[in-house]
Amino acid sequence: MPGKKPVKPFEGKLHIKKGDEVEIITGKDKGRRGTVTEVLPKLGKIIVEGKDEQGNTVPLNAVTRHTKGQPTQNNPNPPSGRLVKAAPILASKVMLVGGDGKPTRVRVQTSDNGAKVRVSTRTGDPVQAA
Repeated sequence: MPGKKPVKPFEGKLHIKKGDEVEIITGKDKGRRGTVTEVLPKLGKIIVEGKDEQGNTVPLNAVTRHTKGQPTQNNPNPPSGRLVKAAPILASKVMLVGGDGKPTRVRVQTSDNGAKVRVSTRTGDPVQAA
């Protein structure tokens, strides 16, 4: 039967959290930076929003969807036409930006009190989510 293959669930752990600043390292938006707005751990993907030249918030890895507005009881005038929206991107295709402003790998260390802390492998400094 033709059709899409079922999506395999992601079996690893994500090194990215909501609010982190990341840099995209592959694809059409390579080199662009943005903030993680949503994390999809079951798929291993994230949604990233960045800034354009004017300083406006725009989705990175944006796709255009042609939609026809279907009125509902709650929304009698839905938007229609060509809508630009953010598409999920694999978490392995982005790199966390460390405190020094450069992309870095991250490892997890256990602190003295038993809490797990994300640490930059380049500088050794802890990484906090924004």
